Amino acid sequence: MGLEVTTSCSCGNAQAKIAIGPSTRSSGCSFPCLCEACQRLVQVDLADEPPRCPECHSNSVVPYDDPKLVGSGGDVVVHCSTGDQLGRVLELTDGTYYCPSCGQMSLRFTTGWRFPGAAST
Repeated sequence: MGLEVTTSCSCGNAQAKIAIGPSTRSSGCSFPCLCEACQRLVQVDLADEPPRCPECHSNSVVPYDDPKLVGSGGDVVVHCSTGDQLGRVLELTDGTYYCPSCGQMSLRFTTGWRFPGAAST
């Protein structure tokens, strides 16, 4: 099982549900990212070489655990994955993150539900 995270922002324009965990490929690793080309929050398979935006197909995607997208760290880990395919840990907290809709560090992630076929945390 994997997780679905829900995003929200005080601007009201960045609401999304994103599945985190294995992609349809057994070696995949889905994670929320910012596409710097189209300025959207998107779900990207980070195991792809190179990872690409599913909307505009740019490879200018930044995972939301990148320090430049973190406004303030939180206390509660919303999602943490071993990221075996990537050789690093992927982590989101209940802190604040960059919102591509309003440009502020006010985006938040919360845990949604578990879905079949993805690794548990």
